[in-house]
Amino acid sequence: MPQKYTVQVIEQGKATRVQRVTLNAQNLGSYTVTSFGKDVSFATIVITAHAPTTTEEIEFQFGVAPK
Repeated sequence: MPQKYTVQVIEQGKATRVQRVTLNAQNLGSYTVTSFGKDVSFATIVITAHAPTTTEEIEFQFGVAPK
Protein backbone atom coordinates (compact mmCIF):
# COMPACT_ATOMS: atom_id res chain seq x y z
CA MET A 1 0.00 0.00 0.00
CA PRO A 2 1.48 3.39 -0.91
CA GLN A 3 2.60 5.38 2.08
CA LYS A 4 2.44 9.17 2.17
CA TYR A 5 4.15 11.43 4.67
CA THR A 6 3.76 14.94 5.97
CA VAL A 7 6.98 16.46 7.29
CA GLN A 8 7.06 19.69 9.24
CA VAL A 9 9.81 21.58 11.03
CA ILE A 10 8.96 23.63 14.10
CA GLU A 11 11.53 26.40 14.51
CA GLN A 12 11.75 27.98 17.96
CA GLY A 13 13.70 31.04 19.05
CA LYS A 14 12.80 34.71 18.77
CA ALA A 15 9.53 33.47 17.24
CA THR A 16 7.96 30.05 16.66
CA ARG A 17 7.27 29.00 13.07
CA VAL A 18 5.95 25.77 11.58
CA GLN A 19 7.30 25.04 8.10
CA ARG A 20 6.03 22.25 5.88
CA VAL A 21 8.72 20.34 3.98
CA THR A 22 7.86 19.61 0.34
CA LEU A 23 8.35 15.95 -0.59
CA ASN A 24 8.68 14.53 -4.10
CA ALA A 25 6.96 11.39 -5.49
CA GLN A 26 9.56 9.21 -3.71
CA ASN A 27 8.84 10.96 -0.39
CA LEU A 28 12.24 12.70 -0.43
CA GLY A 29 12.77 16.30 0.58
CA SER A 30 15.18 18.68 2.22
CA TYR A 31 14.93 21.69 4.46
CA THR A 32 17.45 24.23 5.72
CA VAL A 33 17.02 26.13 8.97
CA THR A 34 18.54 29.33 7.64
CA SER A 35 18.70 31.30 10.90
CA PHE A 36 19.89 28.51 13.19
CA GLY A 37 22.04 29.96 15.93
CA LYS A 38 20.72 33.48 15.33
CA ASP A 39 16.93 33.77 15.31
CA VAL A 40 16.33 30.01 15.72
CA SER A 41 17.76 28.19 18.74
CA PHE A 42 15.86 24.89 18.49
CA ALA A 43 14.17 22.89 15.73
CA THR A 44 11.82 19.91 15.97
CA ILE A 45 11.10 17.58 13.04
CA VAL A 46 7.57 16.15 12.94
CA ILE A 47 6.96 13.21 10.57
CA THR A 48 3.41 11.96 10.06
CA ALA A 49 2.61 8.92 7.95
CA HIS A 50 -0.82 8.39 6.48
CA ALA A 51 -2.44 5.76 4.28
CA PRO A 52 -6.10 5.02 3.56
CA THR A 53 -6.57 1.83 5.58
CA THR A 54 -3.60 0.82 7.71
CA THR A 55 -2.35 1.12 11.24
CA GLU A 56 1.05 -0.45 10.57
CA GLU A 57 4.27 1.07 11.85
CA ILE A 58 6.51 2.77 9.32
CA GLU A 59 10.21 3.15 8.80
CA PHE A 60 11.87 6.37 7.70
CA GLN A 61 15.28 7.96 7.67
CA PHE A 62 16.40 11.54 8.12
CA GLY A 63 19.73 13.24 8.49
CA VAL A 64 21.05 16.45 9.96
CA ALA A 65 24.14 18.12 8.60
CA PRO A 66 25.84 21.49 9.09
CA LYS A 67 25.94 23.87 6.15
